[in-house]
Amino acid sequence: MIDNIRDRYIVYKTIAKEVLKLSDIKRIFWQKYQLLFGITKTTEAGLFFEEYREQDGKGLLRCTQKSLKNTLITMALINEINSIPVIIFPVYISGTIKKAKSAIE
Repeated sequence: MIDNIRDRYIVYKTIAKEVLKLSDIKRIFWQKYQLLFGITKTTEAGLFFEEYREQDGKGLLRCTQKSLKNTLITMALINEINSIPVIIFPVYISGTIKKAKSAIE
């Protein structure tokens, strides 16, 4: 039987004293996820950063339903990006991109 892979969309917010670039967030997120769960789980997670607004620190991250808990754990454990203290926390979790994008607004 074929298993249908369902996506989840996480609207997140970053709090930092300086403006963070998406490339830095991606790099640290991938490193931390890979450190915690290994290369195999990282590739199965289906992580994709849909969008990120630097002015208010809000972004949209896609992952699979099975990797949702691991993704949230990784978000919670990131506390520094480029020697800048940072907090990344989920604001809203949705099964559809339309609702997730409306939550960013």
